[in-house]
Amino acid sequence: GGGGGGKYVPPHRATRRAPPPGFAASTTAPPGFEASSAPPPGFEAPASPSPPAAGLGGDVQHQQPPPPNHQQQALPPDQEIPQILRHLQHLGEIRAQTQAQINQIKEQVMPSVEPPPGAPPRPSPAEALAILQPLVNRVQQIDSALAQAQMRLHQLAPQHFPPPPGAPPLPPMQAGPPPQPGQPSPPSPQQLQQPPPPTLLQQPPPQQPPPPLPPQQQQQPQLDASLPSPSSPPSPPLPVSPPPPSQTDPADEGAAPASSSDQADADPETEEDEEERRRRRAERRAERNAHREHEPRKYDRHLPRRPPRHLQYPGSPAAEQMELDAMLESLVGSLRQPEAEKQLIRRTYDEMRAIVQRTFEKEYPGKFKLHVFGSCVNGFGLRDADVDLCLQIPTDTQEEAAEAVESLAEAVRSAYPDIGDDASMDDMNVNPNGIKHSDVLALTHARVPIVKVQRLPRRLQGIACDICVNNTLAVVNTQLLKDYASIDQRLTLLAFCVKHWARQRKVNSTYHGTLSSYCYVTMCIFFLQTRHPPILPCLQDENILKPTFRAEINGHLCSYHHQAQNLAGFGRANTESLSDLLTGFFDYWAYRHDYSRDVASVRTGHAITKVSKEWTTRVGKDRHLICVEDPFDLSHDLGRTVDRNSIGVLRDEFVRATRIMREERDADTALRLLFEKYEPPPRPDRPSAEDAESSEAL
Repeated sequence: GGGGGGKYVPPHRATRRAPPPGFAASTTAPPGFEASSAPPPGFEAPASPSPPAAGLGGDVQHQQPPPPNHQQQALPPDQEIPQILRHLQHLGEIRAQTQAQINQIKEQVMPSVEPPPGAPPRPSPAEALAILQPLVNRVQQIDSALAQAQMRLHQLAPQHFPPPPGAPPLPPMQAGPPPQPGQPSPPSPQQLQQPPPPTLLQQPPPQQPPPPLPPQQQQQPQLDASLPSPSSPPSPPLPVSPPPPSQTDPADEGAAPASSSDQADADPETEEDEEERRRRRAERRAERNAHREHEPRKYDRHLPRRPPRHLQYPGSPAAEQMELDAMLESLVGSLRQPEAEKQLIRRTYDEMRAIVQRTFEKEYPGKFKLHVFGSCVNGFGLRDADVDLCLQIPTDTQEEAAEAVESLAEAVRSAYPDIGDDASMDDMNVNPNGIKHSDVLALTHARVPIVKVQRLPRRLQGIACDICVNNTLAVVNTQLLKDYASIDQRLTLLAFCVKHWARQRKVNSTYHGTLSSYCYVTMCIFFLQTRHPPILPCLQDENILKPTFRAEINGHLCSYHHQAQNLAGFGRANTESLSDLLTGFFDYWAYRHDYSRDVASVRTGHAITKVSKEWTTRVGKDRHLICVEDPFDLSHDLGRTVDRNSIGVLRDEFVRATRIMREERDADTALRLLFEKYEPPPRPDRPSAEDAESSEAL
């Protein structure tokens, strides 16, 4: 946070590398090397964990490993390799002891055999997670040290030792005597690959998929509508056609300016062709500008990307903070859906279900289901939210799903009389059962085929409704978000504030290159998972919580701990208020998140690297500039629609919100500025085709 002209590096930049999977270290030295007992320079072994005391894991006490000795003299390979092998064996023993403690604590919390009568009550999962956290962090430290040591072995003798799994190739490092005075010192192992510090409840992923749960342990989440049953045959995955290659309009490419001699010797027909191309180019540019409804927002390149020193860790008076918290909670209460709107959603669902039943009863008798999903049922819905429905039918191809969308759109038009495209609000009041048939759109070429009803009849308050086909994965995502919301109410409060802020600042539209509401809620969950101490657990971490729901849907394995009611009060150790969390959320995405290498992952509960996801470059229309992983569809980046201009707009808005929450001490002023509606600057008059042609010729 200090001054200086150097490039700002976020404090977490070198602490987000995901540890590679654990491996069994080989203790056999290559020919010509004998084992030694001393650890190599810079690879001192961490202290062994103390055995657990009586009860649940005992008091977990760890000694921090000694810092690497960078001043120690470098050794030749024939002396350093045996020491590293000895070090690997020692680390493997420590890891086995720590993993045994973790298994012992998990057996006490979730025993495979029911305890006898009279046994002391088992602790809650929240208490067990608090005790398991330092042990799991210790395993991660050991895995990082193992990967670092094996990479050093690969550098010294690549013909005998392979690199650790998933590690990027590093330049070879020569070992030898220490440099003479005046010569640059060679890079140390710690400089080549820094081990990450412990993160929350992270363990290496299992090498084999977990065995299927017994039938009595597989529980099905319940929504207002039915969830796809794990026992029913899953719907086939929907093939996604590759995006068409980008084509450049030849009229948009300007020709190189010709010299005076070339112009003098130019053919008159060539000059006429050039004038014709300029005229067509000006007409196309004027036509595009005339039909452009929204001017893309531009970001301020001069805004600082690092927090000023006085904004690093400010404190606020308790009275002002309490007032701000009360005003935020009152705002959230005004944004929630009233009971009348919930009843309206139920009536809309009943009408759409009747239409679906009349349309598909003959073709799919008893084989179709209609689910409600999205913000209208997961607890994060704002007022006047759309109704999202999912039609589940046994289709095998994308063409059949597109045909179902066409049939459903025609059935919706037939169910309501047409009031005409030019109908006004008075006409809709006169005929409360009619709709504009042009408001019913069948999007058959979308990633998920969908029927968009932009306005239902007046008797349904003109609510909008979207009906997609075989998007059952979104139904499970809805239940996952609902389970997270039931653990700690601060998630719901934070998500409402963030969604309202995004709507006011006009950064909540994937069509214009920003983020969806579902993406913002996922970012809030990830933020609360990474607080210290954490407020939310990771429900998909099978090393800590047993999955109680498992199903394969559209080719994706959906497995997580559905019994979230057992984790109520998990984050009570964290006493941050709503205003603290809202400020921290904006501060993280403005200054702390590493956009160049990090992926926000709710599935793991911590940030993972873009390299591990292969999201380092643009693929088709997916730019991967701000990466948020979908919890179940691991190939889906929720921020894939953000482009190079909108990523600057988003970061500018995060910086603006952080400064308002940090600097404004008056609660009324802070909230007024934070949720101030964005108004685009006035657009200048567009030049006509003739003016554009004249300016182009000049």
